[in-house]
Amino acid sequence: MAIRTPDSFVTPTGIFLSISDGDQQNYYADQTRGSTRIDLGKITQVSQVVNCLQSESCGKLRHGEGRSRDFLMELQRIDAERNYPMWVTNLCGGATSGFFCLLFGGSWMEFVVAFLIGLLVSASLKYISRLPVNNFLLNALASALIVLLAKTIRYLGASYPA
Repeated sequence: MAIRTPDSFVTPTGIFLSISDGDQQNYYADQTRGSTRIDLGKITQVSQVVNCLQSESCGKLRHGEGRSRDFLMELQRIDAERNYPMWVTNLCGGATSGFFCLLFGGSWMEFVVAFLIGLLVSASLKYISRLPVNNFLLNALASALIVLLAKTIRYLGASYPA
């Protein structure tokens, strides 16, 4: 028997599930977190598992009695997945900043400066995000840090032709 009406609602701080089997049995589960980090990959995986509950031909979950146990194990597996190491995230933050600089007409020297600023901002955001601030304030702090670093590099003598 397939689950007739699985519904999921995912927010940055929680996952809320409501499942009905069609025989007046309703189940509700929620998992909340204090973090405001959004992982779109995990949201997609949870959505696929919930959609799988409605399908009889889904290979991920068994049918019958063990299905709810498989469902919970699948959610735990998704939750336990590791993210990229911090050095990879920081390196990609620097590379993104540098390549956007080139994309908008910057020189190779400006690429290096943008790369270094992006690297420092990516590393500092990891620590700033631990503060109890919302995303708007986090982005404002990151923007202020970018300006501060750019002005400091400019003041220290890194100039470019006009």
